[in-house]
Amino acid sequence: MTPLTFPLHAVLYEEEPESKSEVVARNMFEREGLDKKFMLDVILDELDNPKQKVSEVLNFSYPNEEKLRGFLASIHRHLLELCQNV
Repeated sequence: MTPLTFPLHAVLYEEEPESKSEVVARNMFEREGLDKKFMLDVILDELDNPKQKVSEVLNFSYPNEEKLRGFLASIHRHLLELCQNV
């Protein structure tokens, strides 16, 4: 999985993906061997400089671009906070 598909995979069937962002960020933070800095960098780069429609990256049940980008922004915020509190 790529740094974008990793968190997005967790919300394939969610109508409101941002409601899962804190749990997904915590799972990412706790995952051994995951390069959190790289994940944060890639997510932030996609948010700041969109290169693709994230709603088309996977086969989402609710492919809402705005909500999925909001989810990624929330993931970035939560994961960054967790990393800074270590």
